[in-house]
Amino acid sequence: MKERGLGKELCSFLEKKLVFFNQYLLMTNQIKEACALNEEQYPGALISQRQACIYKIERIDESIRRIMGDNPGRLNRLSEKCKAMIDGYLKRLKTVMETVDLVDRELLDALQADRKDMKRDLLELQDMRHAAQGYKSRREFAPRFLDTVR
Repeated sequence: MKERGLGKELCSFLEKKLVFFNQYLLMTNQIKEACALNEEQYPGALISQRQACIYKIERIDESIRRIMGDNPGRLNRLSEKCKAMIDGYLKRLKTVMETVDLVDRELLDALQADRKDMKRDLLELQDMRHAAQGYKSRREFAPRFLDTVR
């Protein structure tokens, strides 16, 4: 009886985890679109929402570890139907996670390219600033002698 409850609880946690991973994927796609449109403020809110999804997924993982305890052999005592359901959830999670990884890599590559462009632009501005300072007139001050008697 306990094992049936374990199976239902695991399926429930895996279903919630799948929902949060889908939300994570949605947020990542929206961040990617926002970066492509060069919107300044928009990705900040999405990043915080995405981080909230990560936090919720971590809490679900902790809950799964807690109900599994020190005995992973408890899964062997589950019914075949329950094992099949868990396997289905795990396969869907794997598919979503692979998609998330692909989109994350694309986003990271795009952001790294933008970073390189920004760095190049800043270096050009710095070089222009130094060149402009070369044309600045220098003020000549009379030397001050501190050891003179008044």
